[in-house]
Amino acid sequence: MAICAEPGGRARALIALLCYILALHGRLAGWWTQFGLAVASVVCFLAVLMAWYGVNFVLGKGLHSYGFGIGGETYVAIFVVLDLLFVAFAIWRYRRSEVAVVPPGEIESERVAV
Repeated sequence: MAICAEPGGRARALIALLCYILALHGRLAGWWTQFGLAVASVVCFLAVLMAWYGVNFVLGKGLHSYGFGIGGETYVAIFVVLDLLFVAFAIWRYRRSEVAVVPPGEIESERVAV
């Protein structure tokens, strides 16, 4: 486990940790289902991505930043946008599949014996 040498690094690590703790606690407390946990995990990964890449490379703040704007911002931004679009599509598809659920009695009555 890495040790953060600056208070800002510890704060970013704490935010990422709290994000995952909230996701797991929400699942165990019954706030959301397994699908909600999967969506929360993707969003938490984006929080980790911002905590590491966003602060160290894009913002260039802190004692141990690796340089300001030295490549990759476009690729990371495209990844984040595609990731959020994928999550939005998955939520839309999940909600659409919940509406299309057919009661079990209707399916059994339409079976044909072979």
